[in-house]
Amino acid sequence: MRRPALVVLDIDGTLLDTPHLPAWRTGLERVLRSAGVDRSCPITVEQYHRHIAGRPRDVGARAALEIAGVAPSEPLVDQLAAVKQEVFLGQAEETVLFPDAADFLDAAAAAQLPVAFCTASRNAGELLAKRLMDLDGGDWLFERLHRSLGPSGHYGTVPRAAALAQVAATWRVPPADCALVDDAWSGVVAGREVGMRSILLDRLGLHPATTDFPVVSTLAEVPAGVRSTR
Repeated sequence: MRRPALVVLDIDGTLLDTPHLPAWRTGLERVLRSAGVDRSCPITVEQYHRHIAGRPRDVGARAALEIAGVAPSEPLVDQLAAVKQEVFLGQAEETVLFPDAADFLDAAAAAQLPVAFCTASRNAGELLAKRLMDLDGGDWLFERLHRSLGPSGHYGTVPRAAALAQVAATWRVPPADCALVDDAWSGVVAGREVGMRSILLDRLGLHPATTDFPVVSTLAEVPAGVRSTR
C-alpha cells in the first residue's frame, strides 16, 4: 500500500476501549422493562459491531430495538438514546486507550505522521483528548484532534461518508490520498465510498474471511507504508 498523505483514525473501538456495548445492553434492558416488554434481549458483540457501532446514537437506538424485536417508534428511539447516554456517561471514566493504540499514537507523534481523527460520538473526542495528555506527543496529537473534529468535537448525525470527506477537506487532502483505519464495517464501507483506502481493524475476529478490505487485528499490523513516514 503506497504511503498516504493523511491517515484518518476512527476513535471508539479503534483507539479507545469505551463501554458503549455495556451501556447499550443496560439501556435496552431498562427501556424494554419500562415499556412492559417481559423478555431479555442482550445485544451480541457481533450485532453491536454490525448494526450499532460507528453510527449516530438515534440510528444505534433504532437498531437495538429491532434486534430486540420491538418496533422502533420515535418515542422509544428517543428514550433508548437518552437512557443509553446516561448509562454511558456514568461509566465513561473507565475508558482507556488500547495498548496498541497508545503505541501507535506515540510513534505517530514522534514521526510527525499526518494523522487525523473522525467520530460520530459526542463523547469520544473529549475522552480521547484526556488520554492523549498521558502520551509523549500529547500536545501535538491534541492539536490534530481538535482541527479534525472542528468546534463541535464530533460529526454527530452527519452521514459517515460525508464526515470522512469533511475531515479530508479540513486537511486539504483528496480522499484518494487518505488511508482510513476503522473497527466498524460501516466505517470502512463509508471510507471506500469517498475514495479512501480503508483498513478494517478486526480486534474480535468477526470478519476472518473478508476480501473486501485489508484486515488487521491490531494497530501494530497496519502496513508500514501507512504507519511510517519513511
